[in-house]
This record gives sequence, structure tokens and C-alpha cells, in this order.
Amino acid sequence: MKVNAFALLVAFALFAASESSATVYRILTGDNTAINPDWSASENSRTFQTVISGSPSKPWISSTQHFSGAYSIGIQVPTDNSGEKERFEYTIAHASDPDGLHFDNARYSGFAFKLASPASSFGSSMLFWQAWQGSPWGPPASLKLTANSSSPYTIGLYIRNTTNGPDSAVSDTKLWSSQMIQPDTWYAVVVYLSPRYTNGNGNIKLWINGTQQVNWTGNIGYDPSLVTNAYDGLDIKNGIYQPDANNGHTMYFDQLLLASSYAEASTLPSYTNNPPTAVPGNASTRENALVDFNLWTVANDFETPSAKCLFSVSEATNGSVALLPDGHTARFTPATNFVGTASYTYTVTDMGEDPRTYLHYSFEPPDNTTDGIVTDDSGNGRDGTLLAIGSGAFAYSTNIFSPAFNSASLELTQSGTSGAACLSRLIPTQFNLSDSDWTFAGWFQRTATTDHDFLFYVGADNGFGGGGDELQLDCPNQSSTLRLQHYNTNNVLDVDFSSAATATAGQWHHAALVFQRTNTNTGLLRAYLDGAQFGPTTNVAWVLQQLQPVVFGGHNSTTSAIDRWFNGRLDDLVLFTNALSASEISSLATHTVGSFGGFHATNTVSIAVTAYARPTLSNLTLTNGSRSLLVSGDAGVGYTIQTSTNLTDWISLLTTNPVALPFRFVDATSNDSA
Repeated sequence: MKVNAFALLVAFALFAASESSATVYRILTGDNTAINPDWSASENSRTFQTVISGSPSKPWISSTQHFSGAYSIGIQVPTDNSGEKERFEYTIAHASDPDGLHFDNARYSGFAFKLASPASSFGSSMLFWQAWQGSPWGPPASLKLTANSSSPYTIGLYIRNTTNGPDSAVSDTKLWSSQMIQPDTWYAVVVYLSPRYTNGNGNIKLWINGTQQVNWTGNIGYDPSLVTNAYDGLDIKNGIYQPDANNGHTMYFDQLLLASSYAEASTLPSYTNNPPTAVPGNASTRENALVDFNLWTVANDFETPSAKCLFSVSEATNGSVALLPDGHTARFTPATNFVGTASYTYTVTDMGEDPRTYLHYSFEPPDNTTDGIVTDDSGNGRDGTLLAIGSGAFAYSTNIFSPAFNSASLELTQSGTSGAACLSRLIPTQFNLSDSDWTFAGWFQRTATTDHDFLFYVGADNGFGGGGDELQLDCPNQSSTLRLQHYNTNNVLDVDFSSAATATAGQWHHAALVFQRTNTNTGLLRAYLDGAQFGPTTNVAWVLQQLQPVVFGGHNSTTSAIDRWFNGRLDDLVLFTNALSASEISSLATHTVGSFGGFHATNTVSIAVTAYARPTLSNLTLTNGSRSLLVSGDAGVGYTIQTSTNLTDWISLLTTNPVALPFRFVDATSNDSA
């Protein structure tokens, strides 16, 4: 298992911050939080008061959901179609606090949040962070999830000032929004707020997952001498506030901080990823001659080594371009006889986890199997558990599907009914696989076809019905196909189809399974092999069992049919909280999950294609009846020497491949005499 040095650094930073009130003013971590009988929260001898409306649930400390450490704070409000407010918020700092946020200072508010899955649609806005100036007025700054029917949901940053006034019946001003929030995904947020209500000197900044989204300057807030009951400062609140009719929702909050610097407010597990840099490139070649160009010389990335950057080339003009097998050399071939300026476009993609990733097992160093734990590379902390029974074994292997971007796979050894090994992870029902969009994908290499090889299993037994609702993606015995089957709660096989016999043993293949929810516990199943869908898009109704782990490379019985557990290698296993599109599955089948959520940068390589200089003939000599002459010209091209007696009809005497220049041509057939 990998040692998360950054998490250790975070723990140290939080400890240091709690010892010094100079820069970090508030900390509410979840790990050290106590929920009091009146629902207020306590940590570090400080009590965080509540703001409650409607009928929210009592907040709780969650041991299954966390962004950093091992716990977070869960908050839930019910569905209310009456239009009444449903609210539960913690006040992180009061406007009246000496170290709070006032109109003559600035603060950084940092926190991580997750919208629980399955997430109902938003009939109206939900505020989950706000800087509030007093009742009954609308907040001068807020973060909202706005009305959306399905994920990804839209997040927006809003402000108020004297232009639109404090009355919440008047719309606030949207500074930024993005349709990016996926359920069951953690997001790290930092808001910088310097409130000023005159002279346009206020400033608000927003970072999400380390990327700055907003830097706006202008008036923020109201003059408290002109607005009744307005504070001379701002309360900072986190939680759920649904002021209008809306569905019920659940959110988790972790590592809530109030600080005087970005560095302190952002002491969270880092999801920071800076886009790569791509600059223009230039190359030259001769007419009808190809030219190779090393894209590493024009593209780089701060976090991702060049060897793990993904390149593609396209849009060639006046010729054609292809990426060579090394993954970073572009070969351009000019159009026949073209002379002039040609070009092509290149794109570089860095490493980066997709925010929709629920869990991801890459098996890459420094991870190892000594502790029986596989590290979750999504950053969500959903490590997997390795299990070997009997003579079965697990190990990391250097037999991999993509040497350019990968170095290790998981090898599972199965010996018939005498022993086998698998990888599993218990998925809580908050992520309801029966009633939520999801996608499974991964690479596999079978050792042989002598028995069944289960790749992915959701159920409580050993497959093939008899144990209630069971979903299995497997390779059948004595077959080179990939098969999808589902047995319902009555043990009836209602999904059953296979690929063509192209999933041959001893070779790497990519498998994917997509569930797209269409109604309660109902949706469409699509299966893919090597990036292409096989079998029909199938409607399925189910109640998948999640009291047992989801299993990769096996099933949930350790006492029967273990010869169905996988024998071979698995790699780059991933579970997404969304139904990926066919194009996204195709993309996954060409590179690693680690670059699937990476940033892109694009630029152009220009090629100067020049004509060859006219060759010259010199130093004509006659030796022993044979004429010879010296040929000079440009290197890298073949030469043809012809002779004619009338300058109309020409006879070729010599055709060469590229040679060292100059070279001497001897016409031994001339038979001239001195």
C-alpha cells in the first residue's frame, strides 16, 4: 500500500495551525469533531452554532465518507415541495468575532464537499457556502448548486451589493458557473473574500480542486449604516440551505477552515493539476522527403513526466502526419512534389484523474501487495482488499498492456478448485448501483481458457443464479469471448450475450460495462470489448446486492466454484459514478485511466519544405577510353544520370539511392580514344 506523504503533511499542517491563531482561525475537520445534543459541533474547545429551518436530519459524523483523514460531517435535508425553507448550516465564523470577516480585512474560507449519490434533481437552488450580512437580507456572497434535472450539476458563485440590493427577492449577480458537479465526488474549495461596499475595491476569488475559477473586483456587501439589521461584517456558513421547493439532498463536508492565507486554507489533499505547456514547433525537409519531429521538445508539464504525457497529431496540411510507436515522435510526409510551408496540429495530455472516478486501481509503484491492500488512485480513499485462498496467489507483475504509460498489473493465480485469488471493495448503498449511473472498465489478460474467468461481479454467491440478484462479466470456459449475464431476484437469467471470439488468452483486452439509469432500479446496460460495443443495449430491472463486496476477478463465495475466479492479469480497474459515452469508452481503451481526466494543450508544428538545388556536373575526364565526371548536389536524395544525342531522347545510365556527395560517375561504355 502506498504511504500518502501528503496526507501526513496535511495532518501536521492542521496540528500546527491549531496551535497558532495567527493564520488559521477556525478548523472543523470531521476527525476531531463532536456533535452536541443541540446539534452544534465542537472542536478544539470551540463550538460551532447551527442555523436550522424546516425539518433537517440531525448531522452525523461519517466514517465511510472522507476527503482527508477518516471522517466527515454529514448533513441532510428532506424533500419539501411547499416552498418552505429547508436548512441546516454551521456558522464557521460570526461577523462579530474579532478574528472574523469584516469590511476592513480579508479571509480565505477552505473546505471539501461531496454531494451524496444518488442525488435527486434540483428543482431550485441550494446554497452550501455563504457569507451572510444579517437577517432578512440575501448573502453578499454565496456558492450554489442551481436547478438541474440530472448530473453533472451546475455550481455557481454569486454576489450582492448596492446595485441589486439586499432583498433576496431581487436576483443576485452571477460571477461564474460551471456544469461540473458529479454526485459522490469530492471537491476541494477555497474562497478568498475581501468585502468592500464602496469604491469598487472588494475582491473575491474562487479555486476548485486547486484551479482558480474566479478573480473579481468590485463592491461586495451593503453599507450597514443604510441597511437595517445589516452586520458590519459577514458570517461564514457551510451546510445545506434550500430556500424554495426542492428535493431532499445529502452532502458531506470535510476540513472546513478559515484562514488568512491560501496556503493555510488549502491544506487539503491536493487535486491540483496544472495544464501542460505546448509551444509552436518548426522543422524542415526537402521535397518528397519525410521528416521526424520529437514532440517532447515542444511540450512539457509540471506534474507529469514527459514519458507519461499522451500525444496525438492531426490536421496536416500539404501532407500527412502519423505518430510513431514510441508515442512522442511525429512523422510528416509532404504531398508529392510539394514545395512550401506545411503544418500539422499536435495535442499533449497530462496525467489527471477524472472527477467522476469512484475508485481506481492502477497497481503502480510505490504500491505493493505486502499488506494485502490495493491503493485507490482516485484520491477517494477506497482501497481494495486482496484475498487468496488455498493455493491461490496474488502479486504485481511487469506484464502490462501499455508500456509507454504503465509499469505494473495485478496477477491472480488460480489452480482450479484448489486455490484462487481476487480483489474486492465494499461499496456502501449511498452509491446505489441499482439506481445510479455507473461505469466499470479495466484491462484483462487470461492465462488460458480451461475454465470460467470472472472479471467483475456484483452479488452474494458464486454466479450463475441461485443466490438472488447477480451480475457477472466473465470469459466462459473453452471460449475466447467476453460474456455479460444477469440473474434477477427469482434466479431468472434476463441478460445473456457474448462478444465475438476475439478475447484471446495470452493477450491484453479492454472490457467495459455501462449502466444508464432510466427509472427506479431500472436502466440500460451496454458492454464493450476493446473499445467497441458488443451485444444489444439491454433494458434491465434489478436490485443488486451490496451487503457483500463488489469483486474484481472472482465472486463472493470462498467455499464453492472458486475455479471461476480469474486466472491471469488485471490492470487499470476503474469504477465511475456516471454512464460513460461510447466515445469515452473508446478513449479509455487506448490509454490509461491516469490520463483520462488530464488537461490538454494544443499547438502547431510548421514544416518548411524546400526544393533540391540543381545538381552540378564538373571535372569531366577521359581515362583509358572511359569518360567520368564529378556529380555535386544536395544529400538525402537519389540521382539519375541520363545521356542524349539530340536533347529530346534520353537514356538513363545510372539511378542511385541517396549517396555521399560529391560522387564520380564513370561511363565505361563510351569507348572514346584519346
